[in-house]
Amino acid sequence: MTEKLAIWGLGTVGNNSAHIYLGAHGGPVIGVKRTANPDDVNTKNLLWLYDNFGKSSIDLYITPGEDYKDRKEDFEYLGMEVIGSTDDIDFSEIGYIIDCSPKHTEVKNYKNIFSKHPGIRLMLQGGGDDNLVNGRNYLSVENATGHLYFEDYSQKSIKQVSCNTSGTGNGLSDILKVETPENIKRITTDFTRRQKDPGMKPGEPLRDGLKTEEYSHHFEDVIKVFPQLKGKLRPSEASMGPWTHYHKISAKIDFYRPFDFEGIVKEFEKDPRLAFMKETEGEREMKERILRGERREKEKVVKMDMDEILKLSKKNGIRDGDCLIPIYYAEKIDDTEMKFVCIVPQRSVPCPSILNMLTKVFEKPDATWEEVNQYNNQHAKWYGHSFQEIKKIFEEKLPRPEPKSI
Repeated sequence: MTEKLAIWGLGTVGNNSAHIYLGAHGGPVIGVKRTANPDDVNTKNLLWLYDNFGKSSIDLYITPGEDYKDRKEDFEYLGMEVIGSTDDIDFSEIGYIIDCSPKHTEVKNYKNIFSKHPGIRLMLQGGGDDNLVNGRNYLSVENATGHLYFEDYSQKSIKQVSCNTSGTGNGLSDILKVETPENIKRITTDFTRRQKDPGMKPGEPLRDGLKTEEYSHHFEDVIKVFPQLKGKLRPSEASMGPWTHYHKISAKIDFYRPFDFEGIVKEFEKDPRLAFMKETEGEREMKERILRGERREKEKVVKMDMDEILKLSKKNGIRDGDCLIPIYYAEKIDDTEMKFVCIVPQRSVPCPSILNMLTKVFEKPDATWEEVNQYNNQHAKWYGHSFQEIKKIFEEKLPRPEPKSI
């Protein structure tokens, strides 16, 4: 009997995990969801999965308890067949579980459900309780734990880190391909989170207002997946930005000795799991004039317009701007300092890392990390596009303003 993937919580990350897995490996997937509402964005995304991968792609169960019958009828009214409650799931069919339940629910799930099935492998999501996975934080990019301990992690329960940590990790991975950890003196980060959720109705309260926190858990999570950088990251700030679909990350990296910026740029350009907005000729010329002191000019900060990302996504059939890979810009400040800015598609950016583990578990158990990573780079699809095709769309088509003199 072929083992199945089970996704506990078909919400934002759950639906996207199902999407990338079904697109790469087919189904069915065992899916768990509590409620169905035609106006709810997560219900709409689940219906999209049915429309695109077929009704047989998901074996749907709902949580038991209060109003079970009424909730079951809500799903069936929308055309989704409910097999039963989670009490009816045959765990002998399950090869791997991704728990995408709301924060703190994963502890109850583990205590009341998963712990009763010894040997089950579990993937928690960012914000989940580290104690349930013995501190194994996972990110499947080169030089991170998902690469360094891939074989070991595939046999155990792990936690896929959050969107901000995933987005930051793409860039740090490429930098560490060129520069050793010993040459990195300090990394200072600033996480700006979206203030509104996609699908929010008018009048719904925003996230906490535009306040700045002194500390972000993402800082700690970066160290957990890049342990070789311990002691080099400054505690990051996390603030709220008045937008909906993306997070924005800024990072400044100080080196002890002159570093190879061009080598880092080449890695960004080669990496199919990020789009890199290369510096324009106009920007380079302006910097050279400023450095030579030929005229007083002000460099215009490169703006990666989120509205343009949404438009370009829609034009290429990517729903609601959920473009899968982070979009990067980087610049050299001086011989020992650089910075990068990254726009993170919050809902889907963990999915390539998640897919690497699922491919290892279900499709290629004897493959190395390099083999799995390369396979997914070539074969995985997101709204019909490979990683490389999405990269090309944004690198070639995303508008970029030229700098102007003052």
